[in-house]
Amino acid sequence: MIRERSGDFLQWLRGFYFVAKTGNLSKAAEHMHRNVSTISYQIRSLEHELGIALFDRSKKKLILTQSGIKLLNWAVEIFILFEKMNLDIFSYKNNFRTNITIATNMAFSPFLTQSIAQFTSFNNSNIKIFECTCVQGLSALHDGRVDMVAAGGLTLPSEEKMKVLFTARRVLILPKDSPWGISAKPSLEELRRLPLIGFNVEDITLSSIASQERLNMLQLYEINSTISTNNYLVTYDLVRQGLGAAVVDEICLLDIRNKFLDDIVAIPVDHVLPCNDYGIIISDHRQNDVYINRLVSIIKEYAAQLTEELLLKL
Repeated sequence: MIRERSGDFLQWLRGFYFVAKTGNLSKAAEHMHRNVSTISYQIRSLEHELGIALFDRSKKKLILTQSGIKLLNWAVEIFILFEKMNLDIFSYKNNFRTNITIATNMAFSPFLTQSIAQFTSFNNSNIKIFECTCVQGLSALHDGRVDMVAAGGLTLPSEEKMKVLFTARRVLILPKDSPWGISAKPSLEELRRLPLIGFNVEDITLSSIASQERLNMLQLYEINSTISTNNYLVTYDLVRQGLGAAVVDEICLLDIRNKFLDDIVAIPVDHVLPCNDYGIIISDHRQNDVYINRLVSIIKEYAAQLTEELLLKL
């Protein structure tokens, strides 16, 4: 049962927020365009309603009590939620259209299709999707050209605030009639003897995360790669033509595995080469956006479902 509150409770809470932030009744009154006596009354009323002291008044400056600190955190959450509620209702009442621009790479795109279909059925939105590499997507995000990046293939530093959805193993693919003798668990030395077709080399080269596995990958491309592409369909075709082997990840195999598994052999090599993180990065100015976060929640659900059902068992 919802407890009855005074009709002025939200206004009292707003007054409390500004006093807590400024530590001064006069400054709070100035921010709120009210007189000091009104703000003082709001604080007293809120304390009476809750039955607790929110400020220590023993000094000249108002100091929050422990209860006041807790209430301040809740007040921020309440007003953010209130704004989200207004925006959500406004969107339906006024036929509001939200614009979302997404950068994604080829391997991640299948995870977006069903997610966007579900999202647009309940939200009046304009969605633009651009296919690119992970590095290109990050550049577009930093430049303000996209609102979010939903991609994989690059291990990112923590400051990028990537929400990692899943990790994919690296896989070596070769033609079935390959002339190169490779064991079931190839060593780094075996991989170094292979002619390699580079796949998404830019993402590997520009990653700021150092690891022995990533160094192994870089060295393989530097020594053995004469052809490179960022399109895994092209990569597969080149492998089938016998022009070399390639290292992709298991997510790349999902889209076309039925077309090519008769022609190629796939061998996990995550014991010597780095795995790929797949996830979502949201631009700072849309971190609290109702629609962006709703879409992200849907993508997470589909990603969990698809990775559980469809990941190739190697």
